[in-house]
Amino acid sequence: MHAFKRITAACLRSEVKCRQKAKADGKRWQVLVEPGGRVPPNLTRRDGVTCFRLLTGHYYLQAHLYRIGLAVDPTCTLCGKQDMSSEHLDVCPSIEYIRSLILSDDIYRKKALVYWEARRRMAELP
Repeated sequence: MHAFKRITAACLRSEVKCRQKAKADGKRWQVLVEPGGRVPPNLTRRDGVTCFRLLTGHYYLQAHLYRIGLAVDPTCTLCGKQDMSSEHLDVCPSIEYIRSLILSDDIYRKKALVYWEARRRMAELP
């Protein structure tokens, strides 16, 4: 009887994984259902939540605000060159100096720090 329960549970887990992958296909948060795509659990809560939001696209940057109707334009308010998304923060010339100052080898920590610096600068704009 124990073997039957184990086999049934394994089949159920497999079925749930397949359904999750199918629902995530083509979505921005697809990375979360892939092996190794989750935010590491050793981050601080602030950095973990920030990275999760950046991965899923639910961040407080112009591209997302525009997508949900809270901004009139998705363009970066700091440089005005591209849509302000999490990917843009990696190349935005307005925060290049800050990116160069962050010495952390942890890519998640670095992304979180860059995000919060961009948010701080956005708040200072008129």
